[in-house]
Order: sequence, then structure tokens, then C-alpha cells
Amino acid sequence: LKRLLGHSIFVLFLLHLASELVTEKLRTRSPSGPWLPPQALEEGIEELALH
Repeated sequence: LKRLLGHSIFVLFLLHLASELVTEKLRTRSPSGPWLPPQALEEGIEELALH
């Protein structure tokens, strides 16, 4: 169980990094375009982790 928990935390960390990279690309590609602030992404990831 501890191994599974560690794995899920690692996956969440990767998702967090990937989402940050995506938002950076979206931000640089279209400054006026819609993009999620990192805080909103973190809250969404936390919600996913809780469920």
C-alpha cells in the first residue's frame, strides 16, 4: 500500500510538471488566450487526489 501511495504521488508530481509546461507553452503561444493559472491547476490536482 505504501508503494502504491508513493507511486500515485509520483504520478501526481509528473502531472503537475506536465500541466505547468503546457500552461507555459499556451501562455507564450497566445498571451490573450485562455489558460489556467498554476493555482487553479494545483487545486484541481488536489481535488483529484482526494477523490
